[in-house]
Amino acid sequence: TGDDDTVDDDTVDDDTVDDDTVDDDTVDDDTGDDDTGDDDTADEYALYMDGNDDYACMTNPLAQPVPTDFTIEGWFYFEDDSPVVNEVIFGCMNGGGGFWIFRTHSARNIWLQYFYTAGILTGYHTTATVANFEWVHIAVTMDDSEYCLFVNGIEDYCHTYSNPMLPTNGPLCVGASLGGSSEFEGKVDEVRFSSVVRYSGDFTPSTYFAADADTIGLYHYDEGSGSIAYDSSANGNDMTLFGNTAWVPNP
Repeated sequence: TGDDDTVDDDTVDDDTVDDDTVDDDTVDDDTGDDDTGDDDTADEYALYMDGNDDYACMTNPLAQPVPTDFTIEGWFYFEDDSPVVNEVIFGCMNGGGGFWIFRTHSARNIWLQYFYTAGILTGYHTTATVANFEWVHIAVTMDDSEYCLFVNGIEDYCHTYSNPMLPTNGPLCVGASLGGSSEFEGKVDEVRFSSVVRYSGDFTPSTYFAADADTIGLYHYDEGSGSIAYDSSANGNDMTLFGNTAWVPNP
């Protein structure tokens, strides 16, 4: 059952998120995709966002709507020690549909929310909390009946749903929702958006992803300068950097 909370101006607020009782159904504990095609290549840079108008968005909307099956994942290093708003790490919303993923400023767990009808969101959160000042891999998968949230490769929460996400062409944004609200403070690296469910159970996150036929967008953030983060897939979904988003060495 979806939440009855309405959403105005793409602002994430803890008070608009209801802890609805949901089924405890989880996917099978099969070993997830090992990403055997990924190379642990040296990763020279990451993006730094200061929590004030810093974010990155695909320069253009997606050529096709977000597919029914998808995986969104990346590495994050949270630095806001006393956030007063939730911190959006992924946002892909436009035209009344789509999703966002954020860390709450109070409980510091990870939420997925998506539009299942006009102006109304539903979703749920991890039981695990995400601390500051350490790299963490966050992944969310969705297919036509279930979504799952993973923290550092651990399947934390899965839910079978009956209300599918309304379609959107995005664009995908990292570090804020479209337009730059509820910004993330910290570093981000190795973001991959895929048109397939890559994980079905616990897995070991790769630190350097490779593109394949199921990749919508892949960002190593190794450019080191400029205002464009290039898509390493064949799709050309490059990202524009906003605000004072900076390139920083990634040891």
